[in-house]
Amino acid sequence: MRKILVFIILVGVFSPFLEAQNSRTVPLNLNLVIDSSSAFRSSMDDAVTWINNEIIGQILIEGDNLVVWSAGDRGEMIFSGAISSGGSSGNPDLRNRLSTLEAGSRSADFISPLRDISRTSQASGARLEVTMLIFSSAAVLEPVLKADTRNMLRWSRTLRYEGWQVLMTAGDIGPRVQQAARAYMNTRQ
Repeated sequence: MRKILVFIILVGVFSPFLEAQNSRTVPLNLNLVIDSSSAFRSSMDDAVTWINNEIIGQILIEGDNLVVWSAGDRGEMIFSGAISSGGSSGNPDLRNRLSTLEAGSRSADFISPLRDISRTSQASGARLEVTMLIFSSAAVLEPVLKADTRNMLRWSRTLRYEGWQVLMTAGDIGPRVQQAARAYMNTRQ
């Protein structure tokens, strides 16, 4: 029962990001961490196309903040800025940086970007903080699960595509899930 409740809450929280183009009114701080290891080489173009079409083209709206990290042998920030208007042709610097992203590193360092994201998180009632990890297989996240960053992944949702996956998490979602669970349980009494 508890697992079903958590699943329903997560679907309710993340579904608007995937299906509701430009209907969001709460500004978003989005952190994208993209696997740059050689294991991701065959999927990089598909992932970048997905980011351009789904994230930049549909989910992000003017005024949202975006930080993009390359998770290679060491995590490196490749873009940080506010999203401008202009529809699908907007944000040419961001699109250019994504198109030149290469996957060839021996490993994928997700820990460094996640630590920085955790340290600089600005989530509040006025902005939603979301992190998306884009990677080849769950094996690259094993070091994250052993590090101090594992709590960031406690409330997450995974999307699977052929050859790659997206793990989405909202840093400030824990208290909201607990509040919703308490409210639900109170209605059952």
